[in-house]
Amino acid sequence: MKTEFEKDMENLHRLWDSGWIKDLQGVHYWLASDEHPILCDLAFHMLPVRAPIRLEDIAERLPEWRKSKGREELLELAYYGRGSDLDRLMRDPDWRVRCAVAFRKRDKDLDILAKDHDIRVREAVAMQKIDKYQDKLVNDLNPNVRMAVAEQGRSRDLDILVDDINSWVRAVVAYQGRDKDLDILVHDPMSIVREAVAWQGRDKDLDVLVHDKNPWVRRIVARYGRPKDLNILKDDPVWPVQEMMW
Repeated sequence: MKTEFEKDMENLHRLWDSGWIKDLQGVHYWLASDEHPILCDLAFHMLPVRAPIRLEDIAERLPEWRKSKGREELLELAYYGRGSDLDRLMRDPDWRVRCAVAFRKRDKDLDILAKDHDIRVREAVAMQKIDKYQDKLVNDLNPNVRMAVAEQGRSRDLDILVDDINSWVRAVVAYQGRDKDLDILVHDPMSIVREAVAWQGRDKDLDVLVHDKNPWVRRIVARYGRPKDLNILKDDPVWPVQEMMW
């Protein structure tokens, strides 16, 4: 009969072979941040690298993590624990612990966590890129969750969210860079959306946005350095644009 240590080692080897342990750096950062996941990629380089691990060391620590009530220990348990551990942690009161469980991608957990009261947990479910949960969360009442859905770039979600009532959701759609979305969003009434369009750098969008009423949109156009745009913007009276002329 296998010992608990042997069962843990078997589980850890499965996690290693699946690539989960190698992917933990990004998961760890997302859970350590209070920002929306769309911002995490921008600041990922600031995360201290987690130390190299030995599976044997993790297996030796799992029993103490199972007895602990501390957040950090429970997060480690969610990262490395067996199915029986996840069964318990899926209902943990700490949203970060439930998010960590979601990243393990077990259907039985995601079925429940997709309806979690905390928007960050539902965001974590959306980030798993599993169709049946995307189909539900694309219509979530919270725009942060819909942003997380849009960020995954699934075409049928973008077809819906390009017309979303929330400008930040539409901006995330623009950042996915689909031509048919940019054709619509280049004329969006909200500058945050037009900024996202400008960052995609399509010539026909820059031709329009070089004349945008918002200086931050024009500033992005100037950053692309097209001579015809710089010729138009060289006498722009607003400092965000003029700064790019120096």
